[in-house]
Amino acid sequence: MSTPTNSTLTRKRLTEIMQGYKTTALLRTAVELGVFDALTDGPATAGTLADKLGTDPRGARILLDALAAVHLLDKDEAHYRLPAGAENLLTRRSPHYLGDRVKVMSSDREWDALKRLTEAVRHGGTVLDEHAETAEFDYWVDFAAHASAIAAPTARVMSDALAPWAAGRESLRVLDIACGHGIYGYTFCQRNPGARVSSLDWPNVLPVAAGHAERLGVRDRVEFIAGDMFTAPLGGPYDLVMFTNVLHHFSEKRAVELLRRAAEVLRPDGRLALVGFTGGDEGPAADPFPYLLSILMLAWTNEGEVHSEAGYHRILAESGFSRPDIHRVADLPLRVLIAQPAGATSPSTVDGVFRITLRMQIHPGMEDEFERAWLAADTDLATEPASLQRWLLRSATEDGVYYIVTDWVDEDGFRAFEASQTHLAHRVKLHPYRSSGSFTAMRVVHDVAGPAAGTGLR
Repeated sequence: MSTPTNSTLTRKRLTEIMQGYKTTALLRTAVELGVFDALTDGPATAGTLADKLGTDPRGARILLDALAAVHLLDKDEAHYRLPAGAENLLTRRSPHYLGDRVKVMSSDREWDALKRLTEAVRHGGTVLDEHAETAEFDYWVDFAAHASAIAAPTARVMSDALAPWAAGRESLRVLDIACGHGIYGYTFCQRNPGARVSSLDWPNVLPVAAGHAERLGVRDRVEFIAGDMFTAPLGGPYDLVMFTNVLHHFSEKRAVELLRRAAEVLRPDGRLALVGFTGGDEGPAADPFPYLLSILMLAWTNEGEVHSEAGYHRILAESGFSRPDIHRVADLPLRVLIAQPAGATSPSTVDGVFRITLRMQIHPGMEDEFERAWLAADTDLATEPASLQRWLLRSATEDGVYYIVTDWVDEDGFRAFEASQTHLAHRVKLHPYRSSGSFTAMRVVHDVAGPAAGTGLR
């Protein structure tokens, strides 16, 4: 259930929306011409930059002034310079360079699809002859080449989530379906010396994935399967099967079809790892990105859209998998879901205790008020039958960071609370104080008491 919103549309905001494509075009052009790289040695005039970039002087001046108008450059009289942050994010020599993401997030293919959005809305899906589901669609080559930096943080979260299960295993066979750049499988391979990865994707994408495997030092433990994820022979059996940022291209029914293929080649004690964008329960205005991605899927696929967490639960259950452990990625609408075949024996736990840890960054100056609000809101959980204990912890090393830790009798008890109106009301009370957050679910494996038992966390 979403939180009600009461928005006010202004002329200024409406104009910004109407002209948004011009700002995107400016950034694309500046990246393609190398404007930001040309300014790494210091400020320069339009004439100097035109010579460096090989452009018409008048064209360079108009472009540079427009970049300054939207704060992508700063201008001091006749000289242009990089604003704070631009050298880190928009120059190719920086390890944090993001400029080439324009080839993914504002590609010509996406623009062409969205030009026909009205038709897609009327039709209920893509009206394009070539689209995201077309065999060897050339967009996926650019995606594999330029989206690896976006994937790296989430790949680390996935490998962290799988670490307890993978620990101590001498060999691990991994299948990464629709691998794209392959970063998820190769990051796991880096962490686990006994892992070998089979990367499946279209033939035109796999050479790019091979380059990433070489760069990450795992090429000797990677093999490739070329073909359609719905029909290509998968081999196996595997200890781990991955689907990363692919299921939103399909309906729940088609996603179930894919996951059932995975179940057929997964060992009984294996794991399924999913990465996906999800819509939250706070409504579209709280996080627009998943809903804008669904618009692209409407224009670019037959039945795709971003699935909710509840949707993923349905997909997994119908595919023969257990309820997943869900791991959130800080500041991104991404979820990492780890599941196992239904009926598989889980590792023993201490009394079945299920622990939730929520990390929250609080708006500056609101810490004291947040602490009082949390304590007041805790009454919402006082009568929850599955709730064991709750803690609010303030970080000793990070300003404004808090951890909310809750223990539950078991996962089913927590999930019942998570789906309740009580949980929604509780979230609404705390949401105004947070600027970002991340969420981890876990099971207590061992509980060893120390000499001072009873003075700290269980």
